Amino acid sequence: MRRFWKWAGLVLASVAVLALAAVAYVYAASEAIIAHQYPLPLSRVHASRDPKVIALGQHLVRPYGCADCHRPHLQGAFIPDFGVSSRNLTRLASTFSDADFDHAIREGLRPDGTSVAESMPSDAFQYMPDADAAAIVSYIRSLRAAGPDIPPPSYSFWQRVALLKGAIHVGQYWFPLQKQALDLGARYARARQMAMTA
Repeated sequence: MRRFWKWAGLVLASVAVLALAAVAYVYAASEAIIAHQYPLPLSRVHASRDPKVIALGQHLVRPYGCADCHRPHLQGAFIPDFGVSSRNLTRLASTFSDADFDHAIREGLRPDGTSVAESMPSDAFQYMPDADAAAIVSYIRSLRAAGPDIPPPSYSFWQRVALLKGAIHVGQYWFPLQKQALDLGARYARARQMAMTA
């Protein structure tokens, strides 16, 4: 009986060690993906104080869906559908440059080159014109900082497992897969662009 308990203890200890090793692997391997740094392209976006540009930005945050995740006043919120929190853009305005906002919107990248949350649809926004991006950034900068400062989303263990299995993706995985809409000529150019991004 003593031998049985001895072997049982060894088996349980081995299982525990293997489980810990598996958890450590999941975190280490997924962190390598999450922490991967992409090169930041040169941004041509500059915020404006022109009321017309700001008004355009206020309008564009709705068709582009910014207000859906970051909420109407862009103060961020928890998004149950994705299990993540969107950032408070009115607070980020004090630390983000115009280029930082542009990279986050159209490249899905933070200032250090790492990926923003996988729920950010930057793969579609890659076709957003400079003028639209500048208008949105201008509108963000026109807002008074309000609401709590919401930290970047963190990944749960099972989200990390899904990341390793390829069930979810971060970074620019989807960028090459985003197809452009049919070009029907200059008359429909704006509608075509919105169809690819909104």
